Amino acid sequence: MRLCWLLGIGLLAGCSGLSVQQRQLHGADDARAAGRLGEALQVYWRVLRDDPESSQALAGVARVAETQARWQRASELYADWLQVEPENLRANLGWLRCTAQARGAEAALALLPTARDRTDEPAALWALQARLELAAGRPAQARAACQQALSLEDEWLDLHFLMARIEVALGNPRAAQPFAATAAALSSEAAQLHGELLLALERYPDACKAFEQALPGTDSPGEVWLALGRARAAAGKPKECLTAFWQAEAYGQDPEQWRESALAALESLRHELPEYARPSSAQEAP
Repeated sequence: MRLCWLLGIGLLAGCSGLSVQQRQLHGADDARAAGRLGEALQVYWRVLRDDPESSQALAGVARVAETQARWQRASELYADWLQVEPENLRANLGWLRCTAQARGAEAALALLPTARDRTDEPAALWALQARLELAAGRPAQARAACQQALSLEDEWLDLHFLMARIEVALGNPRAAQPFAATAAALSSEAAQLHGELLLALERYPDACKAFEQALPGTDSPGEVWLALGRARAAAGKPKECLTAFWQAEAYGQDPEQWRESALAALESLRHELPEYARPSSAQEAP
């Protein structure tokens, strides 16, 4: 009876030790996500001193290095993670991504066959190849790789956005537009690209809607307001056009970029909306 009791205590102590480490790692992951990178690193390295093959801790130190833009170090740390989990897709993608940042797209492309041999997630690797080919200045090869990825994951919005960018690089705005339309719900950046394509295709009311969709959450509101002003001017909405241009100026856009369009809008409003009209020479005289 006493032996059973002692064995039970030993098992509980072992389980307790493991759960403490897991709680520490979860806390470190939370700290990393909140931007407290130093705090997270302390925990990860402490865990790695006791357990050098902790995949969660190896992943943590690699991701911190990537967040800090220490690209070569991040690539090396992702490689360390791959020593423990060679088939892990995130580890392979991180390794290639950081290698590209540290040594260029060509260096990462040369490592792609190794990653393909280790993981059974071809769509993600085709997508990364498309991005690397585009970064290397080969949009035709990027298109072929992206088409391979889309054949496997046709509902992946990131791929539609990527294909839109590739078609733009190839000088095919008409081919890019349907991909951008699908991706527009993905992000403000995607919606802005869709608006620019619609503007180039002279679909002005649709371009207005796309730029309006891009405004919430955009990192470049001045650029979006400026584009929206141009789209509204082309769509024959002078009052709304002026509102957008004034918003663009409030966000630091140079009025010289839209002065001619604004003056044209003012001229069209001269009779129907006097408060927007420029003063006549008689009114300007003292």
